[in-house]
Amino acid sequence: MPNVKDCPGFETFGADVQQAREAVKMSRRELAEKVGIDPRYLANIENKGIEFEIKANIIDNKDWNWFVGFNIGKNKNKITDIDAEYVSYPGSSYLGNTVIQEGKSLGLIYGYKTDGIFQTQEEVNRYEALNPDQPYQEAYGRKTMPGDLKYVDLSGDGYVNKVSGSTEDKTVIGCSRPDFEGGFATRLSWKGLKLSVQGTFSHGAQKIWMGEANMFNMAENQNTQSTALKRWTPENPSNKYPSIRYNFYYNDFGDNAVYDASYVKIQNINLEYSLPRHWVDKTRIFGNVSIFASANNVYTFTSYPGPSPESFSTDAIEGASVDNDMYPTTRTFNFGVKVTIK
Repeated sequence: MPNVKDCPGFETFGADVQQAREAVKMSRRELAEKVGIDPRYLANIENKGIEFEIKANIIDNKDWNWFVGFNIGKNKNKITDIDAEYVSYPGSSYLGNTVIQEGKSLGLIYGYKTDGIFQTQEEVNRYEALNPDQPYQEAYGRKTMPGDLKYVDLSGDGYVNKVSGSTEDKTVIGCSRPDFEGGFATRLSWKGLKLSVQGTFSHGAQKIWMGEANMFNMAENQNTQSTALKRWTPENPSNKYPSIRYNFYYNDFGDNAVYDASYVKIQNINLEYSLPRHWVDKTRIFGNVSIFASANNVYTFTSYPGPSPESFSTDAIEGASVDNDMYPTTRTFNFGVKVTIK
């Protein structure tokens, strides 16, 4: 990264442009024949990115020092060649609720679009009449009732096809890749007292909160989150949260559980006081003595309703698009004394 050394107060100031292309040239059939495994979908992926960083000492004199650091980056990738569109299937966990499409980026969220909640039996009957040969969205022997999620018929044939493997009524409903992301840090010191703050941010990414998606499934008496109290009932005709029906599962993933995962996070705050040198020298033992207090995972500014917009699936393909967490990340506080011996 280029550095500008002749700018007063600046340590570094520059930008970095990155481009990479990862190519896999063996077809599915060739791979299967050579290594004796089932065929796998392979693709070429093109990555492009740019990063900007600035570090500066705003104040630097005998008693005061104020340092500020900031970086921001944007990365784009595109699948330039793939031997087939690789999509999610109901009941399959390999791709989860994602899709890989040529010409698009990784991290696409895939599923059904929803249009609120069925409010009355008359509304249910109206949709059921759209196709005399097929129930509108009935699946797995479950009859649609008021309070159920209303899925959108994208194909226009009068019903939502939920047959395993069918994709005619599925579409891309989000993307887990942010528009940009970065970090920041600042350090302010006055004589022996030093305060430092570090954080990160991300904007534009979307995420599936599976904790909410599964919240309205009920097979038996079980604990759930307080959001379930906002569910649809005849007395509370919510148009966002469906009803809870015993032995009824919302297995057909829709955009009702996809949220904006933009955030600004204060990751760490550290306060440290170093004892004056003439005090420490009198001990004839210690070189430096300081007292510190710090907090980690301090606070996240976000509209995301799940425990953390930074959550990450262990599945290599789902990655940042899926949040299975139900509990927040631990916030920790540390206090102590740092001592060096001469």
